[in-house]
Amino acid sequence: MPLGGKGPVLVTVLWSENFLSAILIGLRFYTRTFIITRIGWDDYALIATWLLMVGYAAMSSVSAAAGLGQHAGDLTTEMFANALFFEMIAQVFACFAIGMAKVAVSLFLMRIVVNKWHKGILWFCIATMMTLSTLLAIGVFVHCTPTRSLWDPQLAAEQVCHLNFILLAKLDCGWAAAMDFFLALLPWLILWNVNMKRRDKITVCISLSLGVFAGVCGVIRTSGLDALSQTSDYLYATTESLIWTSTEVTMTIVCVCISALRPLWTHLRGGSSSGGYQEHTGPRSKRGTSYGLQNLPSETRCTYTREVSHDRGMDDADTESSKGIVTHGAAIHRVQQFNVTYEDAQSNSSTRDDVEAQPTTQTAI
Repeated sequence: MPLGGKGPVLVTVLWSENFLSAILIGLRFYTRTFIITRIGWDDYALIATWLLMVGYAAMSSVSAAAGLGQHAGDLTTEMFANALFFEMIAQVFACFAIGMAKVAVSLFLMRIVVNKWHKGILWFCIATMMTLSTLLAIGVFVHCTPTRSLWDPQLAAEQVCHLNFILLAKLDCGWAAAMDFFLALLPWLILWNVNMKRRDKITVCISLSLGVFAGVCGVIRTSGLDALSQTSDYLYATTESLIWTSTEVTMTIVCVCISALRPLWTHLRGGSSSGGYQEHTGPRSKRGTSYGLQNLPSETRCTYTREVSHDRGMDDADTESSKGIVTHGAAIHRVQQFNVTYEDAQSNSSTRDDVEAQPTTQTAI
């Protein structure tokens, strides 16, 4: 059956947004793999989100071919039942896609935050969002018996509902919208004290703030649930809700991808983009830790020479300890000066020491 009513608009919007998401996720994954070589769980969560959205668009398209987006009076009973059945499968994909999108944003922010309570909040967002999404996905097919009565109008007289599905949908959709607003504003609160370049902070904060638009889509979708439960022309009325669902997830993908594409932009402009930011929470972040020079570009490797002066009043033990600094790299008692000499990487340097660095917190984007 050819698409009719709102079906063509629905199919066009859903696949266009999937195509846009595929491009952005592909660019992000390329950046992570070949430019900064740092793949994370947030990248895999984004891919999972996109795959779920592909399933959502595919099932919606099959439903549209069966009659989704058309008035009930233009459909036979069999067409109506088939269209509603495939739309319900699409809703299951959407439930998990919405939850997984919030997981991707939360995991991305975990790359940046350093305080345990920040991470605790993000894990709370992940746990609550996925719990509600799973309950709603299960509820799509189990809230009434017999199950077939959910999509076959011929069994409507036998239907017995055990769960207020609209209330559960409102709770899930409302919480998802709240998470969009919260995750969009959270970076402004937690990143200002993180040791990042100001430009990087602004880039991340502004890009993630686009999640506000995803929240707006969620609010619009949630506000229309009551109308959908009361309409007698469900397949025609539900089309806009399906579009808002896709747009909400797409906006989430856009905002979390844009914030990670700055190294790619820098690389295309011919700049250095191999560094990025990486969080150090282990022993290397403690005071007095040495940082090696292995990651320096080959043409700018450095040899560091320490010059240590001794007071005349120092005893023999101190003098021997100070000599040990120069010859063996032992603990520093008193340092007067650092001299830095740049050498060619291919020359055979006899001494390569580590640089004493003050502790700093670096973050990965």
